[in-house]
Amino acid sequence: NVLEDLKNLKKLYINNTKVQTLAPINSLTQIEKIYCDNTEISKEESMQFINTHPGTLVIFESGHLLSWWQSLPEYWKLIFRKYVNTTPSLDQLARLVNETEIDITDNKEVSTLEPLKAFYNLKLLKIKSTGVSNLDPIKDCVHLETLDITDTKIASLSPINNIRNIKKIYCEKTSLDSSAINTFRDL
Repeated sequence: NVLEDLKNLKKLYINNTKVQTLAPINSLTQIEKIYCDNTEISKEESMQFINTHPGTLVIFESGHLLSWWQSLPEYWKLIFRKYVNTTPSLDQLARLVNETEIDITDNKEVSTLEPLKAFYNLKLLKIKSTGVSNLDPIKDCVHLETLDITDTKIASLSPINNIRNIKKIYCEKTSLDSSAINTFRDL
């Protein structure tokens, strides 16, 4: 494999090719960015590569990413501007949805977590003192370890029952009752 021999390779541009896998570059430790839009590489494989190569930015599904950004309500864009420019580049958007920690504490206008569906590496999410009442949009955030839902309208933890990495949930001042908490704790 020719690519395996390129030990100092930093960027790989394979957009609009028939490349099917990132496996041939798994051993490259210096790689910083991979551009693989419009290839046959699956989203799952791209995300797996990101997880096994945390310092590498993999840019894929850019069209979806741009559409996602453009459809965001302005208050969400303001929240995300601590991570990206006013008009973010594809690199910035790819980095944004790969963030491991998001804090939207005290953003009263936030009533849904729908924009967080695009985030696949969240480990810590703070939504304290927001208008959020449903955790369904984060049900696929399988890496989530810590969740702060203090002072929200959340009444059920059932959408996140299948997230096995959760270690801490802060849930003071919510609509959760003891049975919801105990059911979650027993899983």
